Amino acid sequence: MEARVPFIFDYLKKFQQRSLRPDAWREIGKWRNWSFDAMFYDIGCVPPELWSQLTSHKTPEGSIVLLKRVPGMAGTEARTFQLLHYGKIDDVKMEGITALAIAGVGSSALGTVALAIDVADALGGEVTVAGIVTGEGRKDVAEEGMGGWYVLREANLIRQAMENWLDTTKIWLDRAMGIPARLVDQLFNVHITDTDLKLPESTDIIRFLENAKDLKLVVAHSKGGFYLANALSLLADEARKSDGGKKRLEALLDGKSIVTLGAVIYPPTEFYRCMHQFIGELDAFGMMNSRERVERTVIPGVMHHLNTALPMHMSCNKVLRSHFPELISLVA
Repeated sequence: MEARVPFIFDYLKKFQQRSLRPDAWREIGKWRNWSFDAMFYDIGCVPPELWSQLTSHKTPEGSIVLLKRVPGMAGTEARTFQLLHYGKIDDVKMEGITALAIAGVGSSALGTVALAIDVADALGGEVTVAGIVTGEGRKDVAEEGMGGWYVLREANLIRQAMENWLDTTKIWLDRAMGIPARLVDQLFNVHITDTDLKLPESTDIIRFLENAKDLKLVVAHSKGGFYLANALSLLADEARKSDGGKKRLEALLDGKSIVTLGAVIYPPTEFYRCMHQFIGELDAFGMMNSRERVERTVIPGVMHHLNTALPMHMSCNKVLRSHFPELISLVA
């Protein structure tokens, strides 16, 4: 049996070289990746003209999509979408971006665009939504999807445990040993910053929050919520270093709503006032990866997926429209 293993691999290598060009293999991989998007995201809402633009990109992971919703004529429901940007964040023009969409585990560019369209349709009117491509569909799930879940989830869990412990302990330290609570907070920030994960997806989120002056809404689904949690932790740690940093963070959050779907994260206390978290009553996967004792809204009868063509879906459109009417009136 051992002697056959090299032969099998050699055969597969020759088959790839002779039967299909590398470009063809990549195309097959893309279709496999999109099959995972179809499970979780409303890809039926993606216009055909956008599909060809999305397939032209060979290395989508880590890219930014910028999508503009153009409403139809008055009295009609028709609307169109323009792909303004598909590439690195360095080339993104931050002006006029109203919302940011962060898709979850397994999401390729197609899933990211589908989520961005859901968000744009919920807001209505002429609106521009940015999306962060966090993975490459089934390839992402196989290679780093579960790792991303566990690493990001456990980092968020450790942070929650440490902050909860400090909230109770620093009062005792102040009374019993005369150690100011402020000093304990500073010591905590030094150590937690060194262990936080400065992932590209999280740093991209920070760049949007800091530089997109018209940004009003951030929506993260599934594992995307843990990239978001990491970004919020990094922002909070930096702000806590000085009074000026705290004031800048308060100004940064003014008028913003941050939403998670399908995963309840533990946000730093500075973000409590703008956090809104939603999870399905039947979402076993999301529940397993969510933080306990954190405020959330449970949506009855729905699971983890946002694809409205499948039963027991969570409708991103309905969640946003029913809970954030002030944002809809703002951009409509």
